[in-house]
Amino acid sequence: MHNQLEGAPLKVVETGATLTVTTNATDYRYRGITNPNHTCEDGRPLKAGDMVVVQRVAPNRDMLVKGPCSCNYLLYGLVSEPPHNLDNPLDRVREWMTVRFALNTERDLWVWLFVIGAAAHLEYLAVAVLWVADQKPAPFEQYSKRTLGQAAHQIQERGLLDPATVKRLKGIAELRNSVVHRGATYGVPFREGDPSRGQYKGKHVFTDPAGLRELMDDMDAATEAMGQWLRNKGLDTDGGTPA
Repeated sequence: MHNQLEGAPLKVVETGATLTVTTNATDYRYRGITNPNHTCEDGRPLKAGDMVVVQRVAPNRDMLVKGPCSCNYLLYGLVSEPPHNLDNPLDRVREWMTVRFALNTERDLWVWLFVIGAAAHLEYLAVAVLWVADQKPAPFEQYSKRTLGQAAHQIQERGLLDPATVKRLKGIAELRNSVVHRGATYGVPFREGDPSRGQYKGKHVFTDPAGLRELMDDMDAATEAMGQWLRNKGLDTDGGTPA
């Protein structure tokens, strides 16, 4: 539903207890509507017969549309929609991920992916630091595999990096673990039953913009610290697998 509808014109066919929009004889019925960016002087509710244009569709199917007055309306609480095309693997993946992990907004989805990606990136660099410190005993691809948390612990024990960088690595490893293991199936962005889920340095990265910014800043700082350490040892980390 996401990419297929963005930019598409829809016709409002019913208003009242619910609001229904349609395109190509396909109906989408929503529980409610708000006007998040309604700025025109003669603003009015949408009515049957109005044409709107889809601006964005969230993973939970909430729809941001542009109305006849060029102001935005948010349609929320999808009640009914056409059956998903189960022959399309991407539709099946999207539905499964949204439902299984409660990734109900674009923000939730992208923050989750960032946490996983940042941890993988830092794990690669941390293992490279250990590999160089061990004098490259084998090709990098065959070097002993470690998680980010394990690599950070060994780096700390051997005094290879400064304490601030090690603290960042450990914190990001803990954050990643909190949103990828079995507890994540209770809902990645939610902390019910586990206040530490999605938390970094006391801030919930899914709901606290300052926490997300600090996470991104710390990821960049840890990347720079390990990159500089590797460059000082004569290792180029910009071309893919360390050589």
